[in-house]
Amino acid sequence: MNRNNMFTEIKAQIERITYYNEENGYTVAKAKVGGRHDLVTVVGNLLSVNAGEVLKLKGEWHNHPKFGEQFKIESYEEYNWGLLVY
Repeated sequence: MNRNNMFTEIKAQIERITYYNEENGYTVAKAKVGGRHDLVTVVGNLLSVNAGEVLKLKGEWHNHPKFGEQFKIESYEEYNWGLLVY
């Protein structure tokens, strides 16, 4: 089975970067996600991503024991269809 088929795909607009590691690109960010009222925490390697960008993210939802629900990014690409509509 192709592992890529097991991932969830979401579209997210990055609101702010909470943490960024310049050595490996590991990022913690808050993002708007369609169908969610509150901002979502997304974590993973995001190179050269800025607040305001809209991304198509593939990954898995996890519940971090200290920080709560997070979307762990496996891969991503820029989503150029404009802003998300809520």
